[in-house]
Amino acid sequence: MKRSLTIATLISFLWLVFGSILAAQPAGEPPKSPATGATSPAGAQAAYPLWDGKETIAQYARRAGIKQTEVSLDLGNGIALKATLIPAGKFLMGSSKEELAILKTTPKEGQHAEEQPRHEVTITRPFYMGIYAVTQEQYSQIMGKNPSTAKNPKNPVETVPWDDAVGFAKKSSEKAGKTVRLPTEAEWEFACRAGAATPFYTGETISVDQANYDGSATPFGKGAKGVYRARVLPVGSFKPNAWGLYDMAGNVGQWVADWFDQGYYAASPPADPKGPQSGAKRVYRGGASGFAPGMCRSASRDSEQPTRPPAWLAWIGFRVVVEVP
Repeated sequence: MKRSLTIATLISFLWLVFGSILAAQPAGEPPKSPATGATSPAGAQAAYPLWDGKETIAQYARRAGIKQTEVSLDLGNGIALKATLIPAGKFLMGSSKEELAILKTTPKEGQHAEEQPRHEVTITRPFYMGIYAVTQEQYSQIMGKNPSTAKNPKNPVETVPWDDAVGFAKKSSEKAGKTVRLPTEAEWEFACRAGAATPFYTGETISVDQANYDGSATPFGKGAKGVYRARVLPVGSFKPNAWGLYDMAGNVGQWVADWFDQGYYAASPPADPKGPQSGAKRVYRGGASGFAPGMCRSASRDSEQPTRPPAWLAWIGFRVVVEVP
């Protein structure tokens, strides 16, 4: 009898202790992260730190606890797709007043209302982005065809309908066992700028020694005229931006995931915007080999119907994002 009473007393004591622990957590509030003290929904991943504006990608990766600064997707037959880490961070999306003032004095340039207002955007999750636009070699390996007009396995694939770009990402996901997709427009511009607030990731101007565009067109700002090559060049023909991405200006346009809406920036959410819910055209970024330099700026936006006949898509390719697990 005495032993039974002792056990019952112990059980009651433990129940009281357990109940007090539960009571200490406010009702309905999820548990706090032991690392940051921030609350997060049950099952959600902890928030990533934002890039501090000065650290290298390797330094950011260490601070964020990300083991790899680069991933390589095996597409088969010895063909790989390399992607580099892009940090989470904040940036100003769109064109500055100074940039727009230059455009207003440049022949054949419009008001660029679609790039206004300039607004702060936060990319809350790091991701990997292909260091090159998807090449014809990579596209052919996954899709079994090459729609490009200028055939070269090391050239970026072009003349690609938006749906086929999405199809490439989906098939690559299945093959590599990772989540591969098109970047959002905000992710693309953040990665393109790589911390630069200037019109180009190269600075206030750009030259034909830095990118493949129509150098015979009116220069942007104090830039100089140059050669017009009138053709697409192999990927990696110029130096990359500060985060290791090649050809983010000129050569071929790059599809992103978003629908196009000229007035979207005025209503864009401040974190991880994904564009309008619907539309008639999809956004592509970066300009192309036949575009004037002003159309190859980091903020420049263009759009096209996703299912246009090939002749209308001859300058559009894409690059992909691989999500951080």
